[in-house]
Amino acid sequence: MTPRHTLLAIALLVVTAPEAAGQCKGTRGDRVAVIAGTYAASETVALLARHHDWWPGSTRAFNITWGGSPSANQDGFLHASVAYQAAQAATLAFDWACVSPRTAGWLGAATGIAIALPKEIGDGFHGTEVSGSDMTFTALGATLPGLHRAVPATRMINLKVWYWPSAELRNRVPGGQPHLEDDYAGQRFYLALDPGLIPHAMGWWPAWLGV
Repeated sequence: MTPRHTLLAIALLVVTAPEAAGQCKGTRGDRVAVIAGTYAASETVALLARHHDWWPGSTRAFNITWGGSPSANQDGFLHASVAYQAAQAATLAFDWACVSPRTAGWLGAATGIAIALPKEIGDGFHGTEVSGSDMTFTALGATLPGLHRAVPATRMINLKVWYWPSAELRNRVPGGQPHLEDDYAGQRFYLALDPGLIPHAMGWWPAWLGV
């Protein structure tokens, strides 16, 4: 599945999931099976397609490390953002499968974490090692959509991401660095705080603050 097809699938979920949830009379096992099959197929294709890029060395004893995230943890923020968006898409998919809203949120969170696991496990058997800090970023990003559904007040916190290919990526030599996923100069990450999304909170804030 190409990135364009992935974006189209997510857009379709955004449009159709609320309507499908409104017509639900119970969890649809067939749709849950479609979600699980899509996850398994996507992971398999990604691992086969990127195997030599991600793990060029031979296998060795399994290793875990803490830290090692390049560019002052910007790689960690990328992990959090990818997991956050993946969890949101998975949550919409479970809505489509007629899972209850709160459970769909936590299943989406679990899916966001699960998406990162195969590569991290592969890293553990090769030169780069499993990064405990990157997995922490992943878990925090993936958990946020589920937390939004379980605790409405947390909806005031969101992650925002901006990306535009940097000059380094556009002018790199063929086969050189950076690649799309580590083009840190083109990435921007924001933690958005909107107190107005807390239920009944607007009365707590002076009008002159403009929130």
